Amino acid sequence: YEVLCVGDAKPIALQNHSNPCEVNPKVAAMVDGIFYNFYIDEITVEKAEPNLNYYFAQLKQHVRKIIFNNINDSDSAAVLYAMLTGDKSFITEDLSSVFSDCGTSHLLAISGLHVSILMDLITFCLKQLRVSKVVSLFSIAVFVVIYALFTGLSPSVLRASVMAVTLSFAGTFAGRYDSVNALGLSGIFILCLNPFILFD
Repeated sequence: YEVLCVGDAKPIALQNHSNPCEVNPKVAAMVDGIFYNFYIDEITVEKAEPNLNYYFAQLKQHVRKIIFNNINDSDSAAVLYAMLTGDKSFITEDLSSVFSDCGTSHLLAISGLHVSILMDLITFCLKQLRVSKVVSLFSIAVFVVIYALFTGLSPSVLRASVMAVTLSFAGTFAGRYDSVNALGLSGIFILCLNPFILFD
């Protein structure tokens, strides 16, 4: 929700870490778009409206219900839900340890693997429909952007999404794809959205 609050608030600057080699809480907060803490005595909510994140959260909840209602094994359902959405909150500590010991924890984190699979599926379907290259390009771009928003716009998903769209664009217009330039373009794009991701 987008919430408008009215009240007396005292801003408190974020604090740096005091121990060497410790995760810097100030930088971690800035990566998440948090720049101040506030001490509030009394506050009134003037307006609360659902935003885009709210609708994607509702969609995630709907997907979770479908998965968990149709898969009897809770661990299997949790793994599938994590692989689709990046939400690992339903995976137990024991199951997480199993993935860690096997060296397959990366399968549970949304990354280039998931975006490339999505892109390949969309490309295959569009080829069966025999749509033009331009329509295919924009369709892939729309689906990839929606999926990135659905999974929470993590840096790894943003990087993979920009590179996927660049690959489609190159295949449609340029005919040649340079992965190094695509990686650089994704880095510039991500840092333009949030420069503090550099310290994440």
